[in-house]
Amino acid sequence: MRSIDSWMNSAGGRDTAFANVIDAAHLQQRTPAAVSPEADPRTSSSYVFLSTQRIIDALQGAGFVPVAAAQPISRRTSPRFAPHVIRFRRRYETVTLRDCVPEISCLNSHNGRTALQCKRPSGYWIGG
Repeated sequence: MRSIDSWMNSAGGRDTAFANVIDAAHLQQRTPAAVSPEADPRTSSSYVFLSTQRIIDALQGAGFVPVAAAQPISRRTSPRFAPHVIRFRRRYETVTLRDCVPEISCLNSHNGRTALQCKRPSGYWIGG
């Protein structure tokens, strides 16, 4: 399993501080697992499903919008349960030349193998 940093790099969107917002249709096309309403049926009964869609909604409510998304192509498992990463940035951000762009990256899967991870990437946060 690759690290969250390598997933973030494959998700693109670092070329500009003013990345385009990904709409729901594009997000579903790029990362079908992000909008999956259920966990992989093969997960154990102790697995607790945490919907990525709920995370997206919560971050959007806090002013963050998705700007990049990626998930691997797997022949062994359904794309609805694959690991996926979504990168978020503030909707309205005033950036000066000395500032960094606040960003949150969330990695999740619905197959019971990757726990939810949300972090701010190093080098992309003011003050951190």
